[in-house]
Amino acid sequence: MDRIACLYITDEDLARYIQAVIHHYRYRLRLTYWPGWENSRGPGGESPHVIILSLNGGDKSSLFDILGERKACPCPVLLIYEREQALDALNLSKKSGVVFLKRPFTPQQLAKALQRVCPSEQEVNRSSHYFFGEDSKVIEIREKIQRISQTNITVLIQGESGTGKEIAARLVHEQSPRHKEQFIKVNGAAIPGTLLESEFFGYEKGAFTGAYCAKPGKFDLAHRGTLFLDEVGDIPLPLQSKLLQVLQNGEFSRLGGREDVCTDVRVIAATNADLPRLVEQGRFRSDLYYRLNVAHITIPPFRDRKGDIPLLKEYFLEKYCAAYNKPYMHFSKRIMDLFSEYIWPGNVRELENIVKNIVVLENESVAYAEIRGRLIGSRDKNDGRGGRSPAIVDRCLVYNLLCQGGLSLKKIGQECIRTIETEAIKACLEKTMWNRRACASRLKISYKSLLNKMCEYGIHKR
Repeated sequence: MDRIACLYITDEDLARYIQAVIHHYRYRLRLTYWPGWENSRGPGGESPHVIILSLNGGDKSSLFDILGERKACPCPVLLIYEREQALDALNLSKKSGVVFLKRPFTPQQLAKALQRVCPSEQEVNRSSHYFFGEDSKVIEIREKIQRISQTNITVLIQGESGTGKEIAARLVHEQSPRHKEQFIKVNGAAIPGTLLESEFFGYEKGAFTGAYCAKPGKFDLAHRGTLFLDEVGDIPLPLQSKLLQVLQNGEFSRLGGREDVCTDVRVIAATNADLPRLVEQGRFRSDLYYRLNVAHITIPPFRDRKGDIPLLKEYFLEKYCAAYNKPYMHFSKRIMDLFSEYIWPGNVRELENIVKNIVVLENESVAYAEIRGRLIGSRDKNDGRGGRSPAIVDRCLVYNLLCQGGLSLKKIGQECIRTIETEAIKACLEKTMWNRRACASRLKISYKSLLNKMCEYGIHKR
């Protein structure tokens, strides 16, 4: 029977996060979640092998009781606490068999803590955070990566920018028999076409003016490893034929070289372009497309897997709170609702950057205003209005003002302007780290006018 981890906790997001980490690292742990402190047994009276406790959940006396009752159930305990609870954790540390984990923590730190309470558990899955979640498409990608990584077949990865194509390629490499060898990346869009051939295949001494010594190419460097061709759709047609020859024969010639060089390289290609359409337009070789497209991975955009937002938010939050030594933050319901409504054109990378911004500023107001602005802009674009939006004011605000009764159109307009100016000043102050002179300069008003408006609108630094 699988091991059981009993979690007494009131924070459901943390419970789901721990469950996702357990699943992600493929530990033999079955997490049973229920709030309550009645006893240290599972809902069905099962004896747990591991107990995970949060110092935040329940009262401290109950925590002591549970730790004391472990005589009847002598299993290890993982105790999660926050920075300000260090003294309480120190008092609880007198109980034996307790492993402590301070929030915020990364999945890797949680995995190590689980290995301490369950020494037999080893990390067997190196999947990345971009594919961290419970969505069926993501689970399918993880399983597909695991299957194809054990072979040497070429792989074509397609998806929008920010979905994690390079990370998927690295996962294939890291789980393959070639994982101890080099993973070499070449970006077909970042290097001028005239330099791509020498970048791919290298050159001999004297091959051209300035070639004072021989230089190995990416195929040389990736020998016995993996070569990742990013933005493969941007590779020029003349170079595509030479690339096809390498894939077919495993041989290439350097610039200025007389002999063919044998290479043993696994090729993984990625693109956000529609390659079949490029083939139809004559901009991409069909034989190269079919040679690359042996195994195919399509990464869905983040807007199609919004159910994973809470888990990924929690992952990035724990990661960057730990990285920047910031206290753990709880996101408000309004910004989580906005996350669910937003279409995420930058995909998972955009969510990561937004959470990082919130952690660094220790305030979500700026991020909320920016996302809301983007959301309104995208709605206006979809509605065909474009340009500046007359619907910048929340309709709920206008509706509430109308419900008050007795307000003229002029008064409603004044109240809307007041709301907009308040939010604009707050956002600008956050952006300028509450430098009021810099804020006044950005808003193109005098310093005195800014102070007057802050006083009028009741804006104070928290």
